[in-house]
Amino acid sequence: MNEALQVYQTYTTIEFFKDETFVDSVKHPTSEKEQFWQELLRTYPDRRPFVEEARQWIEWLQNQPLYIPQQSETEAWGQLWEKIEEKELYQRTYIRPIRRATQWASAAAAVVLVFFAGRELIQLGDQQVETPFGQLSTITLPDETEVVLNGNSKIHYSRNWKSSKPREIWAEGEVSFHVKHVAIQNRVQESDSFRVHVNGLNLTVLGTRFNVKSRRQKTEISLLEGRVKVEKPGVFVRYLKPGESLGYDARTSQLQALDRSPQANAAWVNKELELTGYTMADVVGILEDTYGYTVTVDKPELLSKRLNGTVPAANPDDILFVIEKVFDVKIERQHQHLIIHTP
Repeated sequence: MNEALQVYQTYTTIEFFKDETFVDSVKHPTSEKEQFWQELLRTYPDRRPFVEEARQWIEWLQNQPLYIPQQSETEAWGQLWEKIEEKELYQRTYIRPIRRATQWASAAAAVVLVFFAGRELIQLGDQQVETPFGQLSTITLPDETEVVLNGNSKIHYSRNWKSSKPREIWAEGEVSFHVKHVAIQNRVQESDSFRVHVNGLNLTVLGTRFNVKSRRQKTEISLLEGRVKVEKPGVFVRYLKPGESLGYDARTSQLQALDRSPQANAAWVNKELELTGYTMADVVGILEDTYGYTVTVDKPELLSKRLNGTVPAANPDDILFVIEKVFDVKIERQHQHLIIHTP
């Protein structure tokens, strides 16, 4: 048996990806090189999935459009190899001992490992971020845009953003955006834009700060800085200026200006709740949608009462305290069920 082939009989995708001989044969193919790898696959046919996936990784990296990150090339390659080493350490520590125990378990674990390692390495597929009830989460997107998610909210986006296409993200719940401006001075093109898809609407911006809240088929868009194009394809197009807010009801396709200020709508980012203009029904919606409660109000007329002022909102207890004191009501708690009733 060819001793040169024996070296590869236990290689996984990551090991083929790191092998200089293999990389060279993919980047600079010749009939002689190809003959060697075909012989390997005839001798060890179980290596075929790993060979083919490693080949795909190398070809994908070769064909990527030029992207110039703020970090240096050395730092970027360093991070890439750190990820590779992490996956390799995981294989050595967990996967290979499992292989020794049972061949079937080894194959299953290898498939799972290669799948997730490949996604992390080449950044393909969707990235999803979701927050539990009552918790905030701040993330930085690939273009350095900063996003803050309120409780019970989520976003997802493609991790292989291309410089030739607009940046796109899909949102549910309540999300604050501080969009990174990537356009070159004196040149603005479609690929420089940032798009948010929410509740059937397309929001298109450049460098902008805005807040989106979408619950129960109703959406509020509040603009703090920049400009936002609000579009429902084939139905309407509106443009927001700083200080303006829009409300949209998907059930009726109605769009209307809102009196609430963008600063008030985005107060939750600082763990505050601006209640000016809110009704008890609005606050009940926040308790249910953001904090995960179910709420029962014994007198329906309470729902139309309005509140004013700003309260801390680091936890729902602050909001419940205000409701009790302002409306002179009692709030009975049964785990995640709140009963609001007059004494």
